[in-house]
Amino acid sequence: MARILDRLPVPRQDTMTFVGQEAVTIHAYEILVWVSLAVRDVMDPARLPRFPALIDTAHTHNFSIQEEHLRRWAGLSLDAMHLGKG
Repeated sequence: MARILDRLPVPRQDTMTFVGQEAVTIHAYEILVWVSLAVRDVMDPARLPRFPALIDTAHTHNFSIQEEHLRRWAGLSLDAMHLGKG
């Protein structure tokens, strides 16, 4: 069985994608996936916005996002997140 990462396109040159009307540059050899975030029991999963995320195999955290992108792309604020709570 092939792994998902093995099937993802890896561009050899810079490309562009859009989040709504906003153009986002994807650099050569960055692996792009589309993700959604939700606050448990608050948002309808069928209506969650999708936004691009880059897989960085050398990144030492599980997931990181700039607060600005969290607001603009996911429609969430830090106040709505239950950070560090199970």
